[in-house]
Amino acid sequence: MIALLAALAMLPSLYSGITSGNDMAQHYQFAVTAYDSLVSGQIYPSIAGTMNHGLGDVSFRFYPPLSYYVLASVYLLVHDWYIASLFSFFLVFFVGGTGVYLWAKEEFSSAQSLLAAGIFIFAPFHLNEIYNNFLLAEFSASAIIPFCFLFLTRVVRRGGLLDVLGLAISYALLVLTHLPSTVICSIALLIHGLVLLKSSPVKRSLLNLSIAVTLGLAMSSFYWLRMLTEIDWVKHSGELYSSGIWGYQTNFLFAPGRLINFQDDSLNLWLADLMLLAMLLLSVPTIVFLVRKRTQMSSYVSAVLAVFVLTVFMTSPLSEQVWANVSFLQKVQFPWRWLAVLSGVGSVFASIGLFKVSDALKNSRSIVLPIAIGSMIIVYVFTSAVVVKGAVYNSRDGFNLSIENLNGRETFEGWWPTWAQPAAFSREQKISLSGRENSIVEWTPSEKEFVVQPGVGETAAVAALYYPHWTASINGRPVPVSPTETGLITIEIPPELSQVDLKFEEPLKIKAAFGISGLAWLTTVILVIIGLASGRRKEIN
Repeated sequence: MIALLAALAMLPSLYSGITSGNDMAQHYQFAVTAYDSLVSGQIYPSIAGTMNHGLGDVSFRFYPPLSYYVLASVYLLVHDWYIASLFSFFLVFFVGGTGVYLWAKEEFSSAQSLLAAGIFIFAPFHLNEIYNNFLLAEFSASAIIPFCFLFLTRVVRRGGLLDVLGLAISYALLVLTHLPSTVICSIALLIHGLVLLKSSPVKRSLLNLSIAVTLGLAMSSFYWLRMLTEIDWVKHSGELYSSGIWGYQTNFLFAPGRLINFQDDSLNLWLADLMLLAMLLLSVPTIVFLVRKRTQMSSYVSAVLAVFVLTVFMTSPLSEQVWANVSFLQKVQFPWRWLAVLSGVGSVFASIGLFKVSDALKNSRSIVLPIAIGSMIIVYVFTSAVVVKGAVYNSRDGFNLSIENLNGRETFEGWWPTWAQPAAFSREQKISLSGRENSIVEWTPSEKEFVVQPGVGETAAVAALYYPHWTASINGRPVPVSPTETGLITIEIPPELSQVDLKFEEPLKIKAAFGISGLAWLTTVILVIIGLASGRRKEIN
């Protein structure tokens, strides 16, 4: 049933084509980079060599890679970006729906859990992530978030080995998919866990949660360590990308000023307002049910309610002081990103009331209740329909051609090194020397070797963007590397015959992080196998 619902969510793309969005080009440039690394055997590149007119690109060092490797792996099998994209999108809808179902199943019946999965798959913001804005990484992360809540719930309630490992893997995959979603989800998981702890052994649960988070961070350290230590080297760390249209101040939902002066909505957030409203309306039956309920709520429902309230609060101007005083939260940029968590949590929350209402409708003779419930559902369905209807679709041939044309093009400026300038891309020669002959021996993304004939000593400009990890040697002797005014690499060439070796080398701490991640994944896989085998033996006995 979940697979069928996921297929239904894909019908517009199956019929009309792959959608476009502001971020589409950037996401597929990453996917092309992932594919190039897979076919070259490098697996996870330090630098991409084909983008930016062959000058190299360091974006992959900062953007989480998982969603692009999934897309690239499917493309490796089918050799068609259009088909690979359709299958990858279906996979996200299916996996996310399965996660919501399993999480809801921890407390509710199979039927109600399936209802929650269906609400999530067709949630307006969830559809918007891929149909309208093409937020591929965020869309992919939304399929992992429910599993983080699922295994957190299981760790607190039971605390078995497989539960701890499941949370560790889910959290690691979330880190490797989308950073803003990781920050938001981490806060939501903290609140969810604190409420759940009221009915569980606190010390044991805290120990298990600490182990899971630590293991998850270890498994993903190969990515986040170099991202955190090098983020100041790219333009995205500048004030430009945390203010104005990029700042939290102008991206709250239900902002009174924008609602009054809707004709001057330069950010086009009215649709996001409608998405939030649709989820709130669908949750009204649950709110009414909980208010009228005489017995105390279970810790599970209390935890879901707490996260639901938190996500709504964080999207609205009511939370402005929180955003203003929590610096790391400002890196998320957009308060509406909390809708990614709300889509999953809200689906489980809304299913509570809707499932109870279905029983009430059977015994009710009044038309008021059916009309009220129908109106709420209509708003929800209408909002999802607006998202899908407003998307811009591309045919198979046009889409594949657009992806092919991305290779070599300039990447998003926010991920350029701070010293890089557009003028650098006009460089035509790989080695610029005024009067000395030179020949290229090797030219790969991470290694460039060339020979310069004897002559007057001068400075050579190399057609590659400077980055601090580039090292150079001439005739076996280390020499300094520096950037030009436009951000290209320059090397001082002596008068004699010079064999120049230019290499991009990861620092020792990054190499250590790769080793830690590999060891953590190996340990986790072994423990999962042991846990599964142990559980199987218990079933047999």
